[in-house]
Amino acid sequence: MFLSRVLAKTMTAISWRDKQVYLNLFLDYGNESCAREMISSYIKNPEQSTVSHAMIRGMYSVVELLVQNTFRLQANDMEHAIIMHWNDLLPAIAVKTKLDAKEYVTLLETAVKVHNEKAVEYLLQDTLKRTAKALKVCIITAALHGRDNVLKQLLEDYPIKDCTVLSTALHRAALYCRWRCVRTLLETKAAADVFMSDFKSVDANTLLLLVTCDQVQLIGKIELVNLAVYCTSMTHPLAVAIRYSTDTPRMIATLRLLGFGWLDCTSILHEIILQGGDQPSWNAIWSDIDDQLSKTFTLNSDHCTLVINVLQRWKTIAFVEQYFLMLCHTIERQINPSDTTQPLS
Repeated sequence: MFLSRVLAKTMTAISWRDKQVYLNLFLDYGNESCAREMISSYIKNPEQSTVSHAMIRGMYSVVELLVQNTFRLQANDMEHAIIMHWNDLLPAIAVKTKLDAKEYVTLLETAVKVHNEKAVEYLLQDTLKRTAKALKVCIITAALHGRDNVLKQLLEDYPIKDCTVLSTALHRAALYCRWRCVRTLLETKAAADVFMSDFKSVDANTLLLLVTCDQVQLIGKIELVNLAVYCTSMTHPLAVAIRYSTDTPRMIATLRLLGFGWLDCTSILHEIILQGGDQPSWNAIWSDIDDQLSKTFTLNSDHCTLVINVLQRWKTIAFVEQYFLMLCHTIERQINPSDTTQPLS
């Protein structure tokens, strides 16, 4: 060895600090054999940062020797081992590392991000630190980064009772177009009709994200939605489909199977008019309006029948007029900005 022949006397004469400097130089220049000899013969207890230094340089044999010779290791040493997929070193590092709950969750999150399934499995064996919060972070991270295999294993081994965890994970997967994870979560009955308060417009809801991305097959996996949460806002799935030009016959048919209709709210008519009269949806909505106007009700009393039929017709007419009244008011305010008159309701 180079050190044995030339620098042996020098190494025994210099201080511990200088030896550490030499060791860092050997690591920086990739001299693995000299670094191992330094650790074995001349610097028995190197600085704690040396382990991470060797990991960053990719020197497995040096790291293995350092783990054996170092009395105490840090959480970031374990994190680097997870990133490098040096999973056989994890037990030896864990024995010399004190992890708090926050550090444990961070390691789990890192293992999922780098797709280190064995590290995830190893960390989850710690029943004391494997809390509901840790599993939540793990599942949401897996969905966000598209780690479908990890996600399936987590859902199989640790069934989640908190529905908000599944709906949040589903939303993150849809937001980042992780379609395999979306399918996996939908098959576990994750709710697609939840609106996330931290997001706006279509980005706040899984179903609307699927509509904008024309994911008809995945929408078909949804068994049930709360229709009311869509019919009271400008984010009706049919209106969104028209706005993003995903209103294909398959998309419309799939949304209709979930219970959505053309006459649910005026935002649908609003989008059709904005997109122009040549939209296929134009004929569909007017066909539904005609059907609505042609409906008749037969009750016990002729008088009641007449009143109900008249009310039904006026209800449909009001549906159409509501949008035009709003449009007229908007134009009027643009012409006369000082006018604060409210639109007719």
